[in-house]
Formats: sequence, structure tokens, C-alpha cells
Amino acid sequence: MGGLLTFLSIGYLINFRVGLHTINTSLILDEVSSGTLIGMIIGIYYNKLKLRNQRLSNKNKRIKKFADKTADLNKYTELIQESDSIDDISAYSIQVISSLIGYSNTFFFKLTKEKESPKLIQKTVDKRDKDIKKIAKEYYKSIVDQEDNIDTNKTEITIKESKKGEFWLIIPVIRKKPLAIILVEIKDISKLKKEDKKLLEILSQHIAIALSRQ
Repeated sequence: MGGLLTFLSIGYLINFRVGLHTINTSLILDEVSSGTLIGMIIGIYYNKLKLRNQRLSNKNKRIKKFADKTADLNKYTELIQESDSIDDISAYSIQVISSLIGYSNTFFFKLTKEKESPKLIQKTVDKRDKDIKKIAKEYYKSIVDQEDNIDTNKTEITIKESKKGEFWLIIPVIRKKPLAIILVEIKDISKLKKEDKKLLEILSQHIAIALSRQ
């Protein structure tokens, strides 16, 4: 009888210790889980804050860059306004597009009498001369056909892909009526920034004012 009681007592003590160990383990696991969760929340918040600050920094850099380019553009537009000939206006326009935006293949077309083909101002040895003139002619025809619906206070820059897979920015120069067309070849259309399009729109408006005085 005594042996049985001893055996039961030992068994009870073992179960009691196992129970305590289980409770302690649960408490430890709860503490670890809580710490891990808090760490994850802090990490997520930190990453979001870091990403937000990075976006803000990039935005500020773009704004400053655009402001610097606009200041440089103003210097060029003063030269354009002071130009005495269509050749000078064309030359300054091509120079500003190359210097500020980085597009070197630019072609300036003066529009003459209605229904006539646009006149390419600068001399070119580009092998695609005929294709370039064709793009300008087709675009001119399209705006002449829609002349009554054209907003003369707004520059609508369009993008055209040629049959050879080349991409061209078509910049109309309009003041009461179409005055010129500027074609700009872009190698990588994905790199065209909205800030650069805005600069081209501003440039177009200044060219229109200068041409209207000729």
C-alpha cells in the first residue's frame, strides 16, 4: 500500500512539473511571438517611411531640374524672339531641343501656302529625308483638314511611329493658324518625360510668336 502511494505521489509531482514547464513555455512563446509581430510592424512602417522620403526626394530633384531647364529655355526664347529670319529661328529651336532635352535629330518645317508641302528649313544629309518630309506632309494635311477644330492656344504634341519602327515627336507651331512643324526623333519612347514635353510645348508657343512677326 505504501509503495502504491509513493508511486502515485511521484507521478503527481512529474505531471505538476510538466504542467509548469508547459505554462512557462507558452508564456515564452507568447513573448517571442509578440516581439516578432512588433518588429514586423516597425519594419513595415520604416520601409514605407523610407520609400515615401525617397519619392519626395526624387520629386524635389525633378522640380529643381525642370526649373533649371525652364530658366535656360527662357534665354533661348529671348534669342528666338530677337531673330530676324526663319533660318535663325529654326537654328535656335533645334539647338535648344538638343541642349536641354538631348534629342539631336530635329527637323524644322516652315508651312507656306495652304495645300503646299511643308518646307524643310535646315539642310540635311539624312538618308531618310523623303520619309521625314512625308511624315511632315501627312501631318500638315491632317491639321489643315481639322483647322476649324484646332485649339490655337494649346500645343498638342503627338507621337508617330514610322513604318520602319522609328518614333517621332510631332510638335505643331500654331498661332491663329499652323505656321510650322517640328519633327524630333526619339530613340527610346519610354524615356520621354512629361517635364520635357512641357518644355517643348512652351518652346512651340514662343516659336509661334516669333514666326508670326516674320
